[in-house]
Amino acid sequence: MISTKRQFSFAAVFLCVCLGIGTQADAHDQIDDANFLLESNELTKEQCPQILTFLKTPETGRQGFEETIIATRAAYWALYMDCQADYPSQPVDVLHAWWSPDFGSGVALLLGSVYEYGIRVDLDLDEARYWYRQAVFMFFDLPEEQQDNLRLKIAGLNPIIKHKTDAEIELAWEAGELKSPVFEEEMAAVRSLMDGPAVEIIAASTHLYRGTNGYPRNKKAAQRILETVSRKGVPEAQYAFAMGMIERRFQTLKMGRSIQWEEAMRYMTRAAGQHYLPAVLKLAKFCENDDSITSAHSAMALYQIAANKGAQGAEASLRQLRSKWAPIQEKWIDEEIQYIEAGITRPCYLYR
Repeated sequence: MISTKRQFSFAAVFLCVCLGIGTQADAHDQIDDANFLLESNELTKEQCPQILTFLKTPETGRQGFEETIIATRAAYWALYMDCQADYPSQPVDVLHAWWSPDFGSGVALLLGSVYEYGIRVDLDLDEARYWYRQAVFMFFDLPEEQQDNLRLKIAGLNPIIKHKTDAEIELAWEAGELKSPVFEEEMAAVRSLMDGPAVEIIAASTHLYRGTNGYPRNKKAAQRILETVSRKGVPEAQYAFAMGMIERRFQTLKMGRSIQWEEAMRYMTRAAGQHYLPAVLKLAKFCENDDSITSAHSAMALYQIAANKGAQGAEASLRQLRSKWAPIQEKWIDEEIQYIEAGITRPCYLYR
């Protein structure tokens, strides 16, 4: 078995390094040199002076993805090997300075460890929970093997390993003695949430977006949990996720407003196809406002679904459209209902 102690390298799991994106040749060389040093599993305390040269904050270093990775790796190694920085909490301050939900789950995990074990800061379990939860919301659905790699990172900062041999660390890890109870509590809480009712997941997403009700403010996590549940076919989540994109609160990985709108309409249609009333009525209104005979049939199909579910006002809207566009091709309405229930987006709301 590979020594557990060797697996505590920060570089091995969380973060990849993208080199050469819009940098000058000398910057390339600096990044290559930094990564060559910080990706090693064989660093020793004698290399602390080199490590500390990369311990920069955004105010003193360039603000890019590569610099974030380098600075946070340097902070990890400085903590792991107890390097004597300019002042005791400097590595922790560097982690705080570079934290971002966009690529900061590893940073959040380290900050949780720092506060759980009181490394260069006062021990603060509430603060540890806050940062662990930031991290967990970003990787709660990773395979168990990858989650164990993250647990190893936490264990790497556990002060008790510094007084154990490799063999003793292996035994302690296998026995579960190095697992963080605070991290495990947060992981269990998020998993329980994700297995629970859709209404609670939607509420949690709202709190994550706003940073309310004890949740850390993390817009990316707010989007991620809704998107995860939406892909499982939960209509309430599909509608909420679509509305987040329509209102520009969430961003898809694809670029462009029209692409994002189409993505939102796909999720909205899937929710409507399951007769989820808020989605049905939202799409009906889009089609009704398009003011064409084809769109009118789509709108009537949607209002028919809503009326069958007992939605207030749906029958009246249906009668009004029938009167406006008479004579009506009933078979077209039936076909539109079949399209919607199959999750096929309609032109009257897909292209706006």
